[in-house]
Amino acid sequence: MEENNVMTKEQLQEDYSNVYVKKVHLIGRATMAIAFILMFAPVLYMHFVAGFTAPADAYMACAAAACAAGVGGWIAEPISYFPILGAAGTYMSYLAGNVGNTRVPVAVAVQSATDSDNSSPRGQMATVIGVGMSIFFSLIVLTVIILVGSAMLQVVPEPVLKALGYVLPCLYGSMLTMRLMANFKGSIKYVPLAFVVFLVCRYTGFTRYGLLTDIAVTCIFAYILHQSGAGKN
Repeated sequence: MEENNVMTKEQLQEDYSNVYVKKVHLIGRATMAIAFILMFAPVLYMHFVAGFTAPADAYMACAAAACAAGVGGWIAEPISYFPILGAAGTYMSYLAGNVGNTRVPVAVAVQSATDSDNSSPRGQMATVIGVGMSIFFSLIVLTVIILVGSAMLQVVPEPVLKALGYVLPCLYGSMLTMRLMANFKGSIKYVPLAFVVFLVCRYTGFTRYGLLTDIAVTCIFAYILHQSGAGKN
């Protein structure tokens, strides 16, 4: 008699939480640590192999400038994208790059297509497959662009090049539309809040901190809804 190895929904959720997620963090942290070390390889090559040296304070000044310019995004972006990408998707996306303009739209699209969210094993698997395929496709596209990019730009009409600047707003607009239509009644109450936050960030001194302001206000609003019981549905 053959054994039935099909997991129940409860067993699948338990295996996902206790086995899969732990391995994701183990592999993700290891690969991110390796990537962090390899980022210094060009500098080490220029210093020890090519012989191009600079004072230590010059390196420190460059590092400080980079941290000052990017620390806000380093904190705010993973927090804002994690509910969509999940643990595995976040590790993969930040290792490959193009998080906001490629990986997040792909994750939203696959979750909408599979009628699932990132908190379920089904949604997480769909997200990982979608993000992985987008990374593979990006490598192909980047390789082609690097090889023939200059020649392509010379033949592309000027209006087409200008239109490329609207690609990212269109992506975010499509993501917003999909989220609203998936649960219109549940989402409509957030529209006034989003409009107020937009006005505040647009016409006040918070323009530079728009993403941080969005995250803070959204977290506070979600906490209030949760405490009142309105967010449980």
